[in-house]
Amino acid sequence: MGSNGVVLFHAHAKSRNLEPEKFRGIISKAVSVADYLRLDNGEEDPFANVDYIMRFENLADDFRAVCTAIGISPSTLPQYNRSNREHYSKYYDDELREFVRTRFAAEIERFNYAFEEQ
Repeated sequence: MGSNGVVLFHAHAKSRNLEPEKFRGIISKAVSVADYLRLDNGEEDPFANVDYIMRFENLADDFRAVCTAIGISPSTLPQYNRSNREHYSKYYDDELREFVRTRFAAEIERFNYAFEEQ
C-alpha cells in the first residue's frame, strides 16, 4: 500500500522469494502505527499524540520541516540499500491486499493510501 508508488509494506530484496504465508505472518505480528501511538484503548485519534509524523515517501521534505520547526539546521539524509525491485503490487495477491487493508486500516485512512496496480 502506498501513494505515489511508494511501498508501505513489502517483501524485502533479500526475501524476494518470501512465501505469502510467511509474509502474512510477519504482517500479522507487526504493530500498526496507530496501535504504537495509542496511549489509551478508548482513544479516538492516536495520531493526535505526536506533533509531527514523517512519511517515508516524503522523508527528506518532512525531515527538513521538522528540523526547521525545532530550530536546527537540517542535514542531507543518506540513502542506503537502494535496489531495483518490481512494483510493490507484484508482491500481493487479492487475499494479502485485503489482509493489509484490514490490518492497517487506520494508517491507510489517515494518510490517504491506496493500493496501486501496475
